[in-house]
Amino acid sequence: MLLLAGALAAAGLTIGLTSAAPPGARSKSPDVPLEIASVHRECNATANELGVHVSLDGEDWQKLQIINPNGKVIFAVKGPGNAETISWTAVSAPPPGFPDEPIDVVSYQVLVPETLDVIVPANVLSLTLPPEYSAALGPGDHPFEVLAIDANHNQTTSEGTFTLP
Repeated sequence: MLLLAGALAAAGLTIGLTSAAPPGARSKSPDVPLEIASVHRECNATANELGVHVSLDGEDWQKLQIINPNGKVIFAVKGPGNAETISWTAVSAPPPGFPDEPIDVVSYQVLVPETLDVIVPANVLSLTLPPEYSAALGPGDHPFEVLAIDANHNQTTSEGTFTLP
């Protein structure tokens, strides 16, 4: 488990981060370095409020905990390792057989029939499904569609399937 000091110690907090062990590794939770790890305390004496802002960014983690000075876990979350991700390729040209006109994709609409309808900005090329949603779908093959929505409201559809164990 990775323990961070410095700014965290000033806030009296410890952040623990673990990842999945690489193949052949003996440790169940090797250390994972964070690209960003900071804590900012904010005190508003007028409103009698105290806020603690935590900013973290890292790759390949499975579990994150923030522990107070008494050793009590005050925040815990599981990482994306147990989630399904739908991803697609950016649309940059018209489909074959269509006029060769400029494309200006402004958003993508991700659909899992009868259960999910999400619109994301054009710079987003994947959508991670929460584990609770995947569990509700159950095991097996699940179809999805991604609509590329052009600035002029034309749409191009791609279809795919993801499989849940």
